[in-house]
Amino acid sequence: MKKVVLVSLLVVGFSGVAVAGNYDISQDGNTRSGTLRQGRVEAAEVLDVREVKIEPTRTAQMTGTGIGAATGAVIGSQLGKKNRFVSGTLGGIIGGVVGNVAADKVTQATAQELILKKDDGKLITITQSDSELVEGDKVYIVESAGKLRVRKQ
Repeated sequence: MKKVVLVSLLVVGFSGVAVAGNYDISQDGNTRSGTLRQGRVEAAEVLDVREVKIEPTRTAQMTGTGIGAATGAVIGSQLGKKNRFVSGTLGGIIGGVVGNVAADKVTQATAQELILKKDDGKLITITQSDSELVEGDKVYIVESAGKLRVRKQ
């Protein structure tokens, strides 16, 4: 019984890891489809930088909630002595909330929103993670496989 509870709690706790999202928004990242393809490069200057939060995907939230609800229902039905249905239902509700919160915490990331002035005078914004760019940096805007990233010149 204690093993079931422990394993279930671990599953809920790490449920977000399995659904951490499949995206790369870093300055050093590239996708498989972006390799061995011609891309475009433009020069620009960083005008403004601010930190932003990247929210978890809906899939990550739903998966975390589902795993948490299922685990909570199992734990609740095992712990409920007189009325396993009610205990399982309550456990499922509580587990769903815990799973959703766990998925949010595991998959949430921070990034930089960059305001850039291209050499042609146009202003654009690009958001990417793992960036240490600051105002005034001269950068390249690299386009590959339909995605943009910014890196120092």
